[in-house]
Amino acid sequence: MKENLRAVGICGSPRQGGNTEILLEMCMNELKKLGFETSIIKLRSLKIAPCLSCRKCLETGNCVIES
Repeated sequence: MKENLRAVGICGSPRQGGNTEILLEMCMNELKKLGFETSIIKLRSLKIAPCLSCRKCLETGNCVIES
């Protein structure tokens, strides 16, 4: 039985279409050819904020930081 093969590529470059992104996409395409299920996460498109330590999540079950 063949296992589900998965690979995640994380691009931390702020430049869209730059060398890092191009090379990552090339690597992921090669993994697809080998049977991997692939996905790429582009950090520049995410809003990432640190925890405020307000502890509201303990009261409400939700983070106060807007996503």
